[in-house]
Order: sequence, then structure tokens, then C-alpha cells
Amino acid sequence: MCIKIKKDIYLIECFTNLHVGSGDNDFGLIDTRVQRDVITGFPTINSSSLKGALKEHCGDDLIEGFGNETQKGKYKFFPAKLLAIPARALDRPYYLVTCQEILDDFKEMMELFYKETEDFKNEEFQEEKEVEGYKTKKYIKYKKLIKDIDKEKGEEEILILEYKDFKELVSELPVIARNHLENGESQNLWYEEIVPRKSLFYFGIDKGIEEKVEGKTLEEKFEEKILFDENGGELIHIGGNVTIGYGACKIKKLKTKEGDKSE
Repeated sequence: MCIKIKKDIYLIECFTNLHVGSGDNDFGLIDTRVQRDVITGFPTINSSSLKGALKEHCGDDLIEGFGNETQKGKYKFFPAKLLAIPARALDRPYYLVTCQEILDDFKEMMELFYKETEDFKNEEFQEEKEVEGYKTKKYIKYKKLIKDIDKEKGEEEILILEYKDFKELVSELPVIARNHLENGESQNLWYEEIVPRKSLFYFGIDKGIEEKVEGKTLEEKFEEKILFDENGGELIHIGGNVTIGYGACKIKKLKTKEGDKSE
């Protein structure tokens, strides 16, 4: 009998603006802020929020993976970390930007999950570009960073900013004014922080040991539900304000690496 140990990394591409609230009270100008990494301060999607969104999307079909009140799920979800975020530019509407520290964290997860990083090839180019007032002389190719995540999209440049510039950029995310109306009159005006559309996150799932069975495996059922690929798929809503279009995301699988055991 062949048993496979599975760990996979997935990419989240924000199709619309994203607001996964931190739940903290904020007594400043911004009433509701997004979740952030406790060390870097970069936007993140905590494991519980991510798992909850995926579980809601999948319904009751995958209790074995997600679990319920009486049964522990097999899948272990890692938080979704920021990979790149759009920034306005002079020569085009935007560039995706990141920093070396984010790429180092991404590479570390690749090594932990896949034991090697053959497909992680950062082909760097020297050319001065400017985004949001920040200058960079180094950028990489999208498909050199992540292999074949979106074949129909072609190669997209990701600029690498200095850490201090990138941190400043993501510390001042866009803020949207929201208003509650009653009989056409404003009753409650508030401001909430958002992660802009086109932003990229990545997350891992430890799927444990999965035995090959007759019919579809748990993994096959799971990926049929969540993946958005060249054949299409469904948008998955993550975070709040779904009824006004927030949090619509595409999820794609980066690559597959399996370890086999015989028993």
C-alpha cells in the first residue's frame, strides 16, 4: 500500500479589494484595520480567517479536511503571508512590488515544504523605475519567481524595494469611507483599511498522510472546489464586506512535491 505525505503551497491573488479585519479597537482616524504580521507589520491573513473562508466556500462536503464540532480536520492551515502589493507608477498604471525580506521568507517556506528550490529562480534586471515616489534599480520576472502560476498572463515584473521603503508603503494602505444610512440620512460614518486588489499572498497546507482510495481523494475534492486555473474556477471570498464585493480572490497551486512511504 502506498501512502503519500502531502504539503503544498498556494497563491492568493486579490481580484477585488480585501478587508480581513484585525478585530482590534482603534481610537485613531481609522476604525477598522486589516490583520498584520506581529513581527513585520505586513498585511496577513490569519490561519483561522483563511480556514474559515475556505470551509465556508466548500460547504459540508469536506469535513474530513476541515473538521467540525465533533471531528478534528486532517488539514493544517498556515497563515497567508504577503508576497507582493500593487503600487502606482509613472509609466504604467501599477507595478507589483515586494522586498528581499519577503522573498527570503517565501524561499524558506519553499525549502521547508519541498526540501529544494529548483523552481525558485530570481532572474534580476538592473533598470531604474519609480513607484509611489520610491525608486528601485532592481526587479525580477514574475514567472522566474513563481513557475507557471498564470500561463495566460505572461511575465509580469515585480519590483524589489528597499525594506524601509516597502514597510513605509504597506504601513499606509488605502482607507475607504463607509456610511450607514437610515431613511437617506447618515447614522454612522466609519473608515476601514483595505489591501488593494491585485495583491498577492501565499499560504501552505500540511495535508498529512493521504491513502490512495477508490474514486477521488480528499485532496482532489478540495482542489476541485478552491482552485482557479486556466480551465476557470470560482472566486473565493475572504474577509468581510462580501455583499459589496470585497475579498473576491483567485487561488492557484504553486507546485507539487510528494514524499512516498511504503507500508
